[in-house]
Amino acid sequence: MLPVIFLTGQQTKSSVLTAMKLKPVDYLLKSITKGELREKLECYFTIQKAKE
Repeated sequence: MLPVIFLTGQQTKSSVLTAMKLKPVDYLLKSITKGELREKLECYFTIQKAKE
């Protein structure tokens, strides 16, 4: 199973709440750097492997 991560510029309370109802593993804002995104993805995949 692949993690669902929202990467968006939407920061309003209603957009965050709407997205979180879909149960993503994370909600990231577009200000995130490539390095931060890469680290988060590696973390999610490590957690997923540990669950298997």
